[in-house]
Amino acid sequence: MPLGLGKKRGQVSFEFLVLVGFILVFIAIIASVAFMIFSDSFTSQQTTDAVQILEKSVNHVYGLGAGNVVVISITLPGTVSDSFVGGLSGKELGFTATTLAGDQNYWIQTDSTVTGFLPTASGTFSIRVRADVNAVTLETVTG
Repeated sequence: MPLGLGKKRGQVSFEFLVLVGFILVFIAIIASVAFMIFSDSFTSQQTTDAVQILEKSVNHVYGLGAGNVVVISITLPGTVSDSFVGGLSGKELGFTATTLAGDQNYWIQTDSTVTGFLPTASGTFSIRVRADVNAVTLETVTG
């Protein structure tokens, strides 16, 4: 065996291992970024769905008139940090959630004045939507 041949094989093996290591690190970074984007998209969709369910229920009960009640179920992700009912016009409701882009407001305007409180914790909640004479009231029943 010529002198130095074993060193050449060892150098090629080491370079190959370093190359494989860099490729694995790159794949891990890409996978973690993709997971964060997917997770953010999923929680954003959950929050949007909750707001839309609330809006449809408020408008439905308002259309039926005073004294009507509907109990709905909404699921909130763990990124929800605040909720608001009424807003400046008295007809707004929604949530503030933390996303990759920072705090995002998910709100919608309803057909009637809205009062009450919405949960801010993660989980599934039953919300009582009740039409009163002057407004629609939201109350958390369970959660």
